[in-house]
Parts: sequence; C-alpha cells; structure tokens
Amino acid sequence: MKAGWETRTLAEVCQIKPPKSEARRILAGTDLVSFVPMEYLGIDDKILIPRQEKPLADVAGSYTYFADGDVLLAKITPCFENGKLKTIEISFPKSVAKQLQIVEKLDSLREETLHLEAVYQQKLAALDALKKSLLDQAFTGAL
Repeated sequence: MKAGWETRTLAEVCQIKPPKSEARRILAGTDLVSFVPMEYLGIDDKILIPRQEKPLADVAGSYTYFADGDVLLAKITPCFENGKLKTIEISFPKSVAKQLQIVEKLDSLREETLHLEAVYQQKLAALDALKKSLLDQAFTGAL
C-alpha cells in the first residue's frame, strides 16, 4: 500500500443506509420530506436539488432515508444488494488535507471534462449543419 494511505471496508468509513428511525425521531408524519425517484440521481450530478416533497408518513415504510450531506447512489445492481457493498475495501489517504487536495483535483478534471464535452457537442452540431448544407447544395445543383 502507498505510504500515508490506509485500507478499510466501506462499512468502517461510512454509514450505509442510515436508520429510518432517525427521521421518525425528529419529524412528524405530516412533515414534508424530499422525495427523490431513482431517475433523478444523475451520473454527472454532484449536488442533488430535490424536486418533490411528500409527507414522511407516505414514504417512511418503503423508501430509503437520507439527510443533507449524504452521498446518494441508485441501488440497482447486485453489487448493492444484501449489504454486499459493506465489505468492499477502499484505500484512501489518512491526511484530510490530502483527501481535500484529491477532491479539488477531481473537481477540476470534472469541469475540464464537461467543457470538452460541450466543445465536442458544438463540433458535432456544426458538422451536422455542414452535412445538411452540402446535401442541400448538391440536390439543388449549387455545388
């Protein structure tokens, strides 16, 4: 292992699926809570902006509880079933400063990737417009 890094299971470093009793303890059944259908969990989204609210009593029994600051993942693969995710080992730097440095670098790379994707999409649109223009010119005899 790399110096200054440690390996632990996911269950040792985070709380997986926090207990619903936490919400029931601090909220009434009639209180509105954010409701997030799985399709709202975008792969590129760093921050979730909830678009729906429901009374706690309507969702407490059948949906996963989450709170501000939690990391949300769609649990649609067998990897997440029956607690299998808890035993996955992850390596991370012991130093919080180093962790924050890595987050900063990843955020920078994400921004650069989004910029490059936008440029790529613009070039594809321009190429499509050129193709249509050339075809139009060819069919009208303007070439």
